[in-house]
Amino acid sequence: AARACFRRGAHASSFEEKDVELHARVLQAWASTERRAGAVEDARRLYNEAIKVLPSAMCGALYVELAQLEMESSFEDGVEKAREVLRAGVRSMKAGGAAEDEVSQVLRFLRGL
Repeated sequence: AARACFRRGAHASSFEEKDVELHARVLQAWASTERRAGAVEDARRLYNEAIKVLPSAMCGALYVELAQLEMESSFEDGVEKAREVLRAGVRSMKAGGAAEDEVSQVLRFLRGL
């Protein structure tokens, strides 16, 4: 039932420019639900879709969640995949004009790996 609600909400064509953040948050919540259900590929796709929708300066939490998914999904190279996600996220956030405190939160998570 939750997946059906997210599917309707995330793919509604009524999202206007001012609703970009809402659209991204719906995708993020849907990705989190898929992650908890063990649907790694769907969660990964939804996190990446949310990252594309939201301005890069606002994606810190999404990059951290995607990195956590990578660590959970692969014992062999999960940490390295997580580091790659976070490094790319930091570059994207800086290029998008993210506030230094936003970037530093992602960097703190990266340093903790």
